[in-house]
Amino acid sequence: MTELSALATPAHSGTRLDRFLSEEIETLSRSRAKTLVKEGAVRQSAKGVEAVQDDPRAGVVAGVTYIVAMPQAVAAIPEPEDIPLDVLFED
Repeated sequence: MTELSALATPAHSGTRLDRFLSEEIETLSRSRAKTLVKEGAVRQSAKGVEAVQDDPRAGVVAGVTYIVAMPQAVAAIPEPEDIPLDVLFED
């Protein structure tokens, strides 16, 4: 599991958490950031105290570091399907 972090500055204060994360971490889209926040994969750290952040609408606080625990990518394995086909022409 990879952890990415972003430090909120006074300019970010009050910005939605999902928007802030998508702007500061290039590999995250806003919808992916929102999903990760709802799943509890985002924590905030300030003055040595960490807390899980689970509301994507929460306002960002200046001076707080937000840490995103990125889950490992799961390889997509295509599954075969038994589809009845009518052969119209065969060489």
